[in-house]
Amino acid sequence: CGMLLMVMSGVSQSAELTLESHGSRGGQLRDGEKLATGRIICREAHTGFHVWMNERQVDGRAERYVVQSKDGRHELRVRTGGDGWSPVKGEGGKGVSRPGQEEQVFFDVMA
Repeated sequence: CGMLLMVMSGVSQSAELTLESHGSRGGQLRDGEKLATGRIICREAHTGFHVWMNERQVDGRAERYVVQSKDGRHELRVRTGGDGWSPVKGEGGKGVSRPGQEEQVFFDVMA
């Protein structure tokens, strides 16, 4: 399954994003199992980070998505988050956010 993560950091637009897959184990995934870990680096002044996916949301929940295989025959329900991350609140909210001025933060993509 391919996925696209987008990042925005406060008012800064020059953030670096890396996403490291934890590899395919085949078979079934456990709820909460980490599929990938992302790292965001922003060296400019900012007030926080916002991460979301350009995929269909699950039940309108900001941090939960349905990712499909290229041929559309397979689906995987995933969520973004991690320590210090909170779902974006409000109507139409997308993704998770984390306030702060750190230069580097990590987030997880989980089953």
